[in-house]
Parts: sequence; structure tokens; C-alpha cells
Amino acid sequence: MLVLDDKSRSELFRTHPVKRNQYTILTPMIKASYAMFREKVFFRHSGAFMFASPRMGKTRCAYAIRDLLASEFPDSYVLYHTMDSERTTYLVGDLLKSAKLAVANRESRAIQLERYIEHIAAECELKGGDQFVLIVDEMQLMLLQSYNDLLVIHNRLDAKGISMTTLGFGQPQILETRNLLITLEAYNLVARFLSEPVRFEGCLSANVFQAILYDFDEVTEFPPNSGCSYTEFFLPVAFSNNYRLAAQHGDIWNALIQLVGESVLPRIPFSYIIRLINHLLIANRAKDSSDFRLSAEMIDVSMRATVLTDFFESMKKS
Repeated sequence: MLVLDDKSRSELFRTHPVKRNQYTILTPMIKASYAMFREKVFFRHSGAFMFASPRMGKTRCAYAIRDLLASEFPDSYVLYHTMDSERTTYLVGDLLKSAKLAVANRESRAIQLERYIEHIAAECELKGGDQFVLIVDEMQLMLLQSYNDLLVIHNRLDAKGISMTTLGFGQPQILETRNLLITLEAYNLVARFLSEPVRFEGCLSANVFQAILYDFDEVTEFPPNSGCSYTEFFLPVAFSNNYRLAAQHGDIWNALIQLVGESVLPRIPFSYIIRLINHLLIANRAKDSSDFRLSAEMIDVSMRATVLTDFFESMKKS
């Protein structure tokens, strides 16, 4: 196990996932989402989708599910794709770019479809499997034509003996698309891709928040193979004296209640929760000591520094 001293911590600080905000905590919401999507992949269902308000953590969830599926199903080709309203009108061209394949000028949609399907078949063969999982983020941006393109890809892959599962993540507007497809009697598209709307919830309770802090204390690790959790990295002296962030979850949660009121807390975007925890660790690392505890002032400073106060004020006015 790697032993970290003050010098090595200082050298590693700028690359720490908390400093760079590049990490994923497997929250209870993500674990529940994975359990649902994993079942769809395991039984080779055609698709499912989840929706949430902006910044509730669905993109982090999509990344986590991509990585978890790739690990659990190593012989399946798992691909993440995010829709972008600023890019091409047709889905297939964007899928080619996501797969890092060139798109020639004036290339017909039919040729693009053929190239993409051949790419998927080749990737499945390399993995020794016959399953393709496409994760689509920002699915509410998909045009009606895009659903027809997905259907063609599904059918063509099926003819090659490859099953395809599409897992979607979108904002609530995706429900409008679903209703429109039902109105147009495009029941085959609804059944394939939008049959089971599932709401992705944010940080719903003090217990969920405690579970998130527990992961910072005991589950996370940096550097790799060091056995050093995120909390221990920033507060090594306090940690060695049995300090844990999770033990103060009530103090932080109560401060949030005092700031905005308990009824609003379930609507906190997950990105704000992560930003708050990041700031609490980074801003207070110089105060590390054997009797360290987060004070009310420390918590208040971090809430203000992460613009939580401005966010809550805007929510109360809306």
C-alpha cells in the first residue's frame, strides 16, 4: 500500500479527482438506475429511458452505467453518445463521429447507416460477443427521424445476429416526444425505445446524503492502489483520529434546511451537492488537526462559495 506524506500530497493535489471534479460517486440513485438498466441488458430488451431535470446528475449516472456495463459485460460493445442540437440534423452522422469514424462531405444517409452497422458488427466480433448497448444522453434532443434511424439500426443488427439495447437519458421534454409518437400511432418506436419512463431522482433525504459522504470516507481512492480515501487525502490527521464526513451529515443537511427549507432539498441539482463537498474538503485541508470538525461557519462559507445561496434564492422566487 502506498504511504502518502505531506510532500506527495502536495504534488498530487492538482491532479486529484476532487480538485479536477472528475469522479463518480455510486450514489443510491445511480445504484438503483444501474440495477434497472442492467436487467434490460441482461435480458436483451430493446430499450429503456430515464428522465430528470437539468443538473440532477443524470450525465454522471450515464457515465457510471457505461463503465459498469462494460465491466460486467466484457463481451458486449457499450457505447456512450450525447445528443447535441448544434451538430448535424441526422443521428447517424453524429453516431459515426461518436465512434471516431470519419464522415465524408455529401455522404448519403444510407451509406452512413451501412458504415455504422458494419462498425458495430466489427466491434462485437472483436469482443467475441453479439450484443451492442447504446447509451444516449440528452435524448430529448432527438428528432423523430432519429428514432426511425435507431429502428433501422436495431433491425439490421438483428439480421446479423446482434442484439441491441438503447438506454436513454433525457430531460422531462422527452415525455412530450413520447406523447407525440403515441399520437402519431408510432407504437413500434415507443415500444422499442420509450416504453417505460423512469424518473431519476436527486438527493432525496438526509440518509442518501449520508451515504454519499460515506463513499468519500471509505469507498473512494486516490492515488490508485493507495487505500487512501478522498476524505483521508485532504484531512489525513483528522482521518487517522477517526474523523469522518459522514458523521457530520446532519450538520451539513441542517444547514441546507436552514438556508432554503426542507421541501426544496429534493430538488437540489446533484452537481451542487458534489461542488459543496469538494469545497468543504479543499477549503479546509489546511485546518487539518487531530480534533478537526466542520464548524457552522465552514459549512456556510462553502455553501456561499458554491453559489448555493444564489441558487436557492432563485428557486424560492420561481
